[in-house]
Amino acid sequence: VLMLPATALTIACSREIAYIVYCRGKFTLDDTIQTANVLVCYAAGLAAWGIHTVISRGFYAMRDTVTPTWVGTLSLFASLPVYWFLMHAFAERGLAAASSVGISIYAAFLYVIFERRTGSEAWRGEVQLLIALAALATVAGFGALGATSLLDGILPWTTLVGSLVRLVLGTLVAAGLYIGSAILFKVNDVVDIAAAVFRRGPRHSKA
Repeated sequence: VLMLPATALTIACSREIAYIVYCRGKFTLDDTIQTANVLVCYAAGLAAWGIHTVISRGFYAMRDTVTPTWVGTLSLFASLPVYWFLMHAFAERGLAAASSVGISIYAAFLYVIFERRTGSEAWRGEVQLLIALAALATVAGFGALGATSLLDGILPWTTLVGSLVRLVLGTLVAAGLYIGSAILFKVNDVVDIAAAVFRRGPRHSKA
């Protein structure tokens, strides 16, 4: 629910994030652009990292630490040709993309094994939810990219203030579109989390 919009926002605002974090000292704008490109490739695997973490804990709850280990080992070996090809074809971007491919393979295998182990019939609904969330995140990401692009002539990303403002704007637009689209299309998992966050609000201590 949260990793997919985080992926979309990271991709949409990759230059701003890279500039804020790294662009100082001997780190040039060219270095920042290359780092942003690598960040985009790594961000593509964020959702898979989230899925892998949740499912692994499901195995641990069943006192099974072996299955995630051997699945991870097999996935690593299966990913080696991908690493080799992408590294030679796209250098550092290829390594980042291969990392995302590898964790996606791992998460997919682990999910299938977990569903068969538990005998759950909920996988169709879970896949449908994942597709819906991906669609909402795509809308949010394009919205963030469009909103930040409007500031190109006013606040370019090549300044610290510009990157900060653009990142804040992109985050607000992405969050608004993600939650708004979820409400419009009745994706209740997103709506419920958003409602819980807004309902909690800031806590005030009693004197």
